[in-house]
Amino acid sequence: SKRTKSTAAQLDGLRRLFDRSVAFVARLDSVTDSSWEELLPSWAADNAMQAVAVQTSLVADRIDVLPRAGLVDPCPSLPPCLQSKLSTAGEVFPIDLPAMRPCIGVGGDKFEYVKLIAIQLRAGQL
Repeated sequence: SKRTKSTAAQLDGLRRLFDRSVAFVARLDSVTDSSWEELLPSWAADNAMQAVAVQTSLVADRIDVLPRAGLVDPCPSLPPCLQSKLSTAGEVFPIDLPAMRPCIGVGGDKFEYVKLIAIQLRAGQL
């Protein structure tokens, strides 16, 4: 099949995806005691975020979900060592990780949660 030239927007999206992937792998390599909390972005580790979660109600239709997921394969753009790491079971998330603690303040309408899961399933995100 003939390959078409990527648009500027597509190239920008790929660059951003690549940069985030490299940053994530760097964070994975920096974890010292297998604590999954160390992988969270700084804003997510803050207890203030839990307070916001208590005040916010989930509305499935307000969540931005792409109509179809998985249309871009970032692996061909990554160095072989990262491709290998990302495609090997247990490399990104070790199989023997400790159980996650329940999130404080997460709750809400179960119907909205189920509706969001259905939207994500249709898009191929889960």
